[in-house]
Amino acid sequence: MEENTITIEQFINENGITAEFKNLGPQTEMVKNDKGKKEPHTMDAWQVTLTRAGQTMNTSFKTGLGLRAVNRQKLGRALGSYPNKQEMEQAKYKHIGSTKWLLDYCDPVTPKAQDILDSLASDASAYDNARNFEDFCSDFGYDEDSRTAEGIYKACGELAKELKYFLGADLYETLLYKAERL
Repeated sequence: MEENTITIEQFINENGITAEFKNLGPQTEMVKNDKGKKEPHTMDAWQVTLTRAGQTMNTSFKTGLGLRAVNRQKLGRALGSYPNKQEMEQAKYKHIGSTKWLLDYCDPVTPKAQDILDSLASDASAYDNARNFEDFCSDFGYDEDSRTAEGIYKACGELAKELKYFLGADLYETLLYKAERL
């Protein structure tokens, strides 16, 4: 770690940031695959409320189903016997690509405040580090004529503005440029 850097966890603790999570359940979106074809992708959706010194910031966050934890009772009922920890992990990795199996036998794991702030800092810095939309496209390999890219750029800009308002300019700079990323 560089001399003037801190971990995101230290940043959270030193600045009294708390996070509340509401599980919105699994959500499926159509996402383009490597070949440009849209296919369904299911994720666990969360509503997150960050709080600091009387200020709040609400945001959404999604986690992949592969981050879910095997539910021993659900799996045991299906198998007719209760598996040990090693058997549960083996079952999970055997079925990791099966959305149905992950939804049926695994439970969502609540993300941590560090995950949220790291993600927010990543999106905000993508906007802050670009001089303009064209620069943003160049940095991320987007076509400058893409409406999707323009939407992402504007969303990152709005998020950066919200995060700066929530933290204040000094803490915003610290999070983006002095906090060690996950």
